[in-house]
Amino acid sequence: MKKILFVIFLLFILLSLKTISLNHQKAFLKDRLHDVENENKSLRSKLQDLEENFLQLQIEGKVSRLRELPFIKEPVYREVDRKTLHEKLVEEIQDEYPKQDIETTQKVLVKFGFLEPNYNLKDKVINIYGEQIGAFYDVDEKALFKIKGLGIGQGLQNAILAHELTHALQDQHFRIKNLVDSNLRNDDQKLAHLSLVEGDASFVTQLYYLHSMKLSVLWDILSYFFVDQKEFKNAPLVLQQNMIFPYLKGIEFVSYIYHKSGWSGINRCFQKPPSSTEEILHPDKYLADNDAPQMIVFPSLKEVLSPYVLLEENVIGEFNIRLLFEKFFKSKAFEATAEGWGGDTYQVWEDKTSSSLILIWLTHWDTPQDANQFFNGYSQLVLKKFPDASQEVKIKDKNLWKTPQEWILILKNGKGVLVIEANEKPSIEKMSNSFEEFKDKNYN
Repeated sequence: MKKILFVIFLLFILLSLKTISLNHQKAFLKDRLHDVENENKSLRSKLQDLEENFLQLQIEGKVSRLRELPFIKEPVYREVDRKTLHEKLVEEIQDEYPKQDIETTQKVLVKFGFLEPNYNLKDKVINIYGEQIGAFYDVDEKALFKIKGLGIGQGLQNAILAHELTHALQDQHFRIKNLVDSNLRNDDQKLAHLSLVEGDASFVTQLYYLHSMKLSVLWDILSYFFVDQKEFKNAPLVLQQNMIFPYLKGIEFVSYIYHKSGWSGINRCFQKPPSSTEEILHPDKYLADNDAPQMIVFPSLKEVLSPYVLLEENVIGEFNIRLLFEKFFKSKAFEATAEGWGGDTYQVWEDKTSSSLILIWLTHWDTPQDANQFFNGYSQLVLKKFPDASQEVKIKDKNLWKTPQEWILILKNGKGVLVIEANEKPSIEKMSNSFEEFKDKNYN
């Protein structure tokens, strides 16, 4: 009996040892399987990186050949998530447009009638750019930022990359920071410079598509830039159009120059960039090089307008004059009204106590007929902008209206038209008298 018990005990020990061994082997195999899975994951990641690097090299080569410029240095790539990119975008906007500048721009746009009062310009601009951005080239860091998991088709990703790589090429050859980060107090000229930069990149992207066009890619573009952009679609006209102008009108400008003189002609544009949106809209004027905007210098108004202080002095330009008419008339029928533009300058003054604003806007036109067309067109616009305005004076070259809050004066002299909007008649009379002293220099 003892022998039997011993045998049973021995069998139990052997079975226990075998079970322990099997459990150990199972644990070992499980750990090994986990290691293999991690190795496979690492290999897949490395393979994906290799494929991505190979694709980037292919696109770099294609962009370089299409643009007929070599990369002087290898492009630097940085991949970030959308949140990080949004934070960087906010930082970029705050650096380029400090809070005070954004607030000033908002006041100016409201005074002209582009925006409704209390519109939150800063947040809307950030939201719109954050919604549209798929990648961007940073001229300060000399790096191309891409978004992880963008959720768009590969064809569109390739096109976005081609566009941003063109910016890298531009920067290496033409130092575009001087164009896109200019401290010019001339927003019209800034927009023209940006249109050259974005138009060139968009034209290269267009050529890239012509070499690898697919219907699926076309749908990706339409969906990404027009269908899925809620913030953009709900934005005021002035924001929408100023955001897409550098791309849509820029590519038309670059295409015109390219078909006249090839890439060498476009390269020359970077040496002597267009000086106004007029030249972007009418590339023949840029090539003619004989229609530079008239420089307009205001008389000193500090004593005349005290206690008001100068808030902003800048240029509207042909394109935004078009938009101003389109905004109030809901039509592009008045585009011709802006075509004879020869230069302009505006000043906005503010009473810091009451927050009241005065607008003084002097425009110069190519011919007296162009000036007359603008004079008549803007007189109609005043009635749209101020529906409760009653006309006090109406003579050949002078119109004056008043509302419960505002006085509006339009004066025409030769090739010049002066617009003043102020909250009291004496201010308007003082300003118009000040302009009499130098009207011959600026108006004719």
